[in-house]
Amino acid sequence: MDILIVGAGISGCSAARALKDRGHDVSIIEKEDNIGGLCKTQLYQGRIKYEPFGARVFHTDDKEVEHFVKIFSKFNDYVHRKGMIIEDKLIPFPITLEGITKLSQKEEILSELGMRPEVPDYSNFVDCMKSIFGETLYRLFIENYSKKMWEIPLELLPVSMGIKRVEFSNEQDNRLFGFEWQGVPVEGYTSFLEKMIEGIEIKLNNSNFDKNIHDMVLYSGPIDSLFDHYCGELKYRGLRFDYFIDEKWENVSYGTINLPDHPYYIRKANFNVIHQQESELGLVQYQEPISGPKMYPLGTEPENSKFNQYLKKCCETNIIPIGRLGCYKYLDMDESIKFSLRISKIVENYLELGFDSRFNLMRDIINNSN
Repeated sequence: MDILIVGAGISGCSAARALKDRGHDVSIIEKEDNIGGLCKTQLYQGRIKYEPFGARVFHTDDKEVEHFVKIFSKFNDYVHRKGMIIEDKLIPFPITLEGITKLSQKEEILSELGMRPEVPDYSNFVDCMKSIFGETLYRLFIENYSKKMWEIPLELLPVSMGIKRVEFSNEQDNRLFGFEWQGVPVEGYTSFLEKMIEGIEIKLNNSNFDKNIHDMVLYSGPIDSLFDHYCGELKYRGLRFDYFIDEKWENVSYGTINLPDHPYYIRKANFNVIHQQESELGLVQYQEPISGPKMYPLGTEPENSKFNQYLKKCCETNIIPIGRLGCYKYLDMDESIKFSLRISKIVENYLELGFDSRFNLMRDIINNSN
């Protein structure tokens, strides 16, 4: 089949490679003058590797994904641990019982934890988080952070967002990701993706395409822009980044540190730690949530309903949406690759399916992509 990939981020590149390896005629277009999307690595002053769109660590428990990515890069052995600063005290994130003992309100917190219901209240995000962590912990490390991040009434957030992202960790194993294998490409993510698409035609600074001259189009751009936002523009949150050199870093065990108490930053990242690079310079990145950049799908019920309308329109065509923007869903890097690998295995029969079968298939893949 003649297949066009729109967008050369991690979803587009992995889909292109998988489809090329299955024998298809694959080409890529990318609107920017470089590949990678949000997943790229640059050099600061020609010396320090960093990710301009936020620190990222590859992790997976999927052997197919692990085998796939190791073809294109060696990975360092960095294991991601995150801290957070509350009441000017550095404690592990996810929070531990030992960390709680450092807080001034530890007695109230422990009392509330002892009165938690056996089954959390899943009626909305706020009630769910309070039923898991109690009022005090919720206020200290969830409420302000989430308000900064999403800037909407927190009751409107999907309950699944809190369940996935916040949990207690083991005192002896406070890895953020509980996977055996994790790390960062030794040469960075840009080199990793460049090797992934070797031998595949790519046109940069190009976003125009005609779906009718290709058998299939896999589209990783914003799905609402495909249809001129006829149902309204899907909402996202983004980040703005500030950088500081040689700032004191509280603990080199942590690659990133959450800042729930800060008035506008939500976290900071130390790239010397994450990339395991030794330098006389230390590059610390601060992240501030803002409106505008399409980085984090809002994911509320009205927005998801709107997305379903766009997905139905896609299913009437030869276009398959992929990636975070195409599927309007937060996907970690391993989830993006797993999604693309699964899609690559269904394209041969996709056009033979009726509309309902296409829609149900895509909904199943999207719903089970985490």
